[in-house]
Amino acid sequence: MGKLFLPFIELKKSVVISWIAIILFGGVLFYFIHIYKQVMDDKVSQYDEVRQYLLEEEPTISKINTIERYHGDKLYYVADAEMEENNAFIFVTENDTDFHYNVYNKDDFYATDEILTEWQNSCSNCKLINSAIGMLNGNPALEIKYMLDKQLVYEHVLLSDKSTYTLTIDPLIN
Repeated sequence: MGKLFLPFIELKKSVVISWIAIILFGGVLFYFIHIYKQVMDDKVSQYDEVRQYLLEEEPTISKINTIERYHGDKLYYVADAEMEENNAFIFVTENDTDFHYNVYNKDDFYATDEILTEWQNSCSNCKLINSAIGMLNGNPALEIKYMLDKQLVYEHVLLSDKSTYTLTIDPLIN
């Protein structure tokens, strides 16, 4: 005759396995949250360096309103700055050893609000995800990211003449 187990022993075994599974799940969840936080911190870690570099190199800057990252053909840090005589977009790129920057006077371009308003009027079924100032073939551009009929669309509008370039990504491609 085989050995009989009490129901309490089986209950303890399932509780122990459940606790081990919960602890493992908690550890994996903690690990992914930690990695996510580290990646997000790394994205903005150089903002202070870029800000300091611009303030040292360009004495006409009175205030830097925002700094954003833009990934075009290479990584750009785009600063929206107030200068002594005008407002400007400053595009900063990083080489192996140092930063380089180009200043573009905002008065030479169409306003981003104007471009977005025209875009919204022309695209009634579109759902805006976000927009960002970036660089397209060496020219400052507004990148508009939106959804249209379950398709992700990137539209680049040159700030100088409002010409556009559109890239549509179909999520149903097999």
